[in-house]
Amino acid sequence: MVIAFLQAEISSSRYSDKCILPLLYHNRLSREVLIDHPDLGSESDNGVRRMLLQAYRGFGANTLLFRGFPADVVWRFVEIEPKDHQLLLFANEDSWKRISEGTRSVERLARRIARLEEVSDTADRVRAIQQDLTDGKSMAPLILVEGENGTLVLVEGHSRATAYVGLNWQRNISALLGFSATMHNWHYY
Repeated sequence: MVIAFLQAEISSSRYSDKCILPLLYHNRLSREVLIDHPDLGSESDNGVRRMLLQAYRGFGANTLLFRGFPADVVWRFVEIEPKDHQLLLFANEDSWKRISEGTRSVERLARRIARLEEVSDTADRVRAIQQDLTDGKSMAPLILVEGENGTLVLVEGHSRATAYVGLNWQRNISALLGFSATMHNWHYY
């Protein structure tokens, strides 16, 4: 999950330039070796990747995005089918709740953006991703956890998920899905 998270956010203007790349450059670490073409068998490299995710997202430190996140999460790759778009929920975070009108529904925000009801940096980001998808650019997998009643709660990829749903994407969406019996303890669940 750590490498999937870093690979997804290294392409994000919000996190790459402000968080990941400065950490890499300050510590004289190689993006190429650690993120773009990782050796997942290298324990030392895996430790550095965990440290990077901890430094800017709180992974393993019970802080920031990962406050209350269980340590026993089991991860698996899945494909989100178009019929399951309705199950996608944003993390329980104030800004995502606000722009989805309190619902946390990815579908709700996607509709609001399509109707030009949401005017924000988020809407601009979603439209840019939609253009990339339309142009054939491949995207990193979404990172989700299993929620209540079959819902899928986003950990990473909120804007990408909204772009897919807004385009009524008819192909499956790659995702990394986590499960823990104690996921309800995650602050953003």
